Formats: sequence, C-alpha cells, structure tokens
Amino acid sequence: MTMRRMVMAAGGAVLPVAVISVVFGNQWVAEALRNEAGPAYGGIWQPVYWLQTLRWFLYADNGMSWGVVIAVDFGVILSLALLAALVAVGIRAVDPNRGALGAVITGWWACVVAAGVGGFITGLFVELVIDSAEFHKIGGYVADGTSFGLLYGWTAGLGALAGHHLTRDRGLGGRQPVQQPFAQQQYGQQP
Repeated sequence: MTMRRMVMAAGGAVLPVAVISVVFGNQWVAEALRNEAGPAYGGIWQPVYWLQTLRWFLYADNGMSWGVVIAVDFGVILSLALLAALVAVGIRAVDPNRGALGAVITGWWACVVAAGVGGFITGLFVELVIDSAEFHKIGGYVADGTSFGLLYGWTAGLGALAGHHLTRDRGLGGRQPVQQPFAQQQYGQQP
C-alpha cells in the first residue's frame, strides 16, 4: 500500500505543475504575454512571469540557439522528475489516516526545492551554451525557480493531498475500523 500511496501522491503533485508548464510555459503564450506586458518586470506582471518559470520550447526562434532550447527543456524535465521523487520520498513520513496538512506541506516543499534545483541546472547549462561574459544567469534561474515554488507550490501540495487522500485505507463501509482493547481482542469479555 505504501508504494501505491507514494506513486499517487507524486503523480498528484506533478500533474498541476505540468499543466502550468504546458499552458503558461509554452513559447507562444510566453511571447504573447511578453508582447502585452512589454519590458515591465514588476507589479502584477511578475507573478505572471513566474508562471513561465518551467517554460519549454519546440524550436529555436528569435535568435535563440538550439543549445539553449535543449538546456531549458532539460531543466523542465529535471524539475518535474525531481518533484515526483521528492514527493514520493517525503510522503512516506506522512500519517496515512491523518496527514492532510503534512501532504500539502510535503508537496509545497518539494516544489520549492525541485524548481530551485532545476533552475540551478538550467542556468548552469545555459551558461555553458552561451559564450558571453554578459550572461551570468544562474542566480536568476534559481531565484525564479524558488519564487515559482513558493508562489505556486501549493498546487503541487494540493495534488499530493489528492493522491494521498485517494490511497487512504478506509476500512469497512468507508470508515476506519474501530480498534478494540487488546484484552477484548484476545480473550473476549471478562466477567
């Protein structure tokens, strides 16, 4: 039962983050939002830009090299895989019957760590691909990743909670079985 709970919680945590990545992180939506907002990084646009932290590309455009495309796409895959692994390991410490808050915190924490580490690896690979002294973006990728995790990690937490809740043992009739005292279980009613 533990393996099923781990897989369901990990899948539940990855699903909303992957949906955010697919919807807001694709290159067409990102380009449309950046054209709408312009160069204004701040105000209401900053949380919208953080939605695009786990961005992905199908092809290189606007002067971007294929090396950057591969580095960014690898960072997204790494972040999602790390999120699944961290939730699967972390959910083992959560009580199967009463761990609702623990499941949410585990998913949220895992999202912060996974997006931060994924941002670090993405920034490192982008630095290796771009041979220019003006591009030192590792810190920016890490900051954007952890900001995404802090601001939108609750979606991964709720997904982990859903997976955790679906695999709970409900006993007979949907209720938890009532535990009888040891003496009554073993020997029956004493006169």
